[in-house]
Amino acid sequence: MATQITAWPVVRYAGARNPQSHPAMWTHADIGEKLGTPRIWTRPKITAPAWSPVQMVEPGARRAASNVAALSMLVLDCDAGEPIERLERFGDQHIRIGHTSWSHTKQHPKARLVFPFRSLCPVEHWGAVWGAAARWAASEGVTVDAAAKDPSRLYFGPFVACFEGFRSWAYDDINKAHRAPDPGALPRRARSWLSWARLVERFPEPAPEVYIVPAAAGDVHASNDQHERRRRRFAVGMVRYRCEAMIAAGEGGRGAHTGRNARTFALARLVSRLVLAGCLDQGEGIAMVEAAAGAAGLKPAEYRRAIRNGLAAGVADGPEDVDQMLTERS
Repeated sequence: MATQITAWPVVRYAGARNPQSHPAMWTHADIGEKLGTPRIWTRPKITAPAWSPVQMVEPGARRAASNVAALSMLVLDCDAGEPIERLERFGDQHIRIGHTSWSHTKQHPKARLVFPFRSLCPVEHWGAVWGAAARWAASEGVTVDAAAKDPSRLYFGPFVACFEGFRSWAYDDINKAHRAPDPGALPRRARSWLSWARLVERFPEPAPEVYIVPAAAGDVHASNDQHERRRRRFAVGMVRYRCEAMIAAGEGGRGAHTGRNARTFALARLVSRLVLAGCLDQGEGIAMVEAAAGAAGLKPAEYRRAIRNGLAAGVADGPEDVDQMLTERS
């Protein structure tokens, strides 16, 4: 079992437009003080000091996903307008802090939830951790902003134009906040630090459904034409299903070392192998992958590079054995 950390690495930024990071270590008390105490900010929000729960590959590295080595906390931005009471209850088995965000209003609540990790999460695991966190939140009726899956994302502190309407909460394993708890605070209970590894175990990515093409009546190989049509239907269906899964998950990936474009790369690789097998038109397959990658939130420059690399990898792999796959499903 990983050793429980007692101080969490973060980096600070002098505003959103300044990419120069400044490393720091926050204790549990620091987290409560820095994220639970509102501060008046009268200038544009973009100029306010910001932070990110990361450890960079080297101190002072500029803000970029490729410069992130590990993450120290799970941060969830909840902007869908769900009741603050629901957001405060979410994850009550864990030590955490939350606060309303800059654009929060009584009519449309918005809040940020912060769960310090038990141990640092290496950035190569972040894609799986973020996906598990999103599924965890959805299971409890909480909608999270997918932009936070970027490991280099920065967050503004609890800055406000006025104190009215601001709320924050902090819960540890004996329900002692770092400030006096509000009158309606959640009941005292044992709470633990969030384990990113256990989160992935509890909320794994759903297993892909097997795409089954019903066998034609009579001999599977009744005729060459029938067999070729069946191979094509199977190939198109397999690519379409995986494209839909990527769109639904919203996990095309961004940033080096986080499985950047991993799904797009894998889809293009599959397309290439199906093209070599003679059962898919390359232009049609690429068009499907591009549309899915764009819908998953990737920029054209990102997914086109991943597609090029995936196509090349597929050529190196050789043709997909579609006939064997069809035989196994008959």
